[in-house]
Amino acid sequence: MDYILVDATFYKKRWRVMAEAIAGKDNILLCYLCCPLETCLARNKERNPSLPEKVIHIISKEMERPLEPDITIDTEKITPQTAAAEIALRVHSI
Repeated sequence: MDYILVDATFYKKRWRVMAEAIAGKDNILLCYLCCPLETCLARNKERNPSLPEKVIHIISKEMERPLEPDITIDTEKITPQTAAAEIALRVHSI
């Protein structure tokens, strides 16, 4: 089976619905990676290139949290490597 990783915030429900319509609901693993605004801002400063801080605030304000994600990961509590491993385990169990 082939997989496509869509790396985007998809912070609006309508964007997630559109992805489900294209791929089929059963073909999507919705992963919600949560992180406090302060941490997002700090991590953004370390990015190259970084986003304008205003963009991070807009996303935070307009975020429509998924009501029933397949997996939720608190990125404050685990490393990126552990988060990726948890997602991979979930994908392989489908």
